[in-house]
Amino acid sequence: MTKENILAKSIDWIRSHPDATTHDVPQELVKLWLFDSGEDFSPVGAVLPVFVFGYTDCMARKSIAATGRAPKIEHRLGDLVEKFQLWQLKLSLVQVEQSRGMKFQPMPLFSFPDGETAEFRAA
Repeated sequence: MTKENILAKSIDWIRSHPDATTHDVPQELVKLWLFDSGEDFSPVGAVLPVFVFGYTDCMARKSIAATGRAPKIEHRLGDLVEKFQLWQLKLSLVQVEQSRGMKFQPMPLFSFPDGETAEFRAA
């Protein structure tokens, strides 16, 4: 699958699941979105654009709901990197849950509330 196809498929899914949690993500997308740094430690392909779209879309929807108008969204680059890392952690928890049967409470996929915790629940 090409970068463009991954991005288009991801954007379609994000738009049709605006309030998605970690329990909503299909295994196929988890595999496409998890970043495997290997040895170069820099996000490549569609992973970073998917995150930026999902995170920005989430912020825009929240702002429109609160103010009734389209917002101007600015990202501090350091904050964006931090949120990307948190998103990758959430996706890793999804992968563990889907492949190993451990259960975690659902978390918003592209929202990062202060004090958010990954809560394990016994099966």
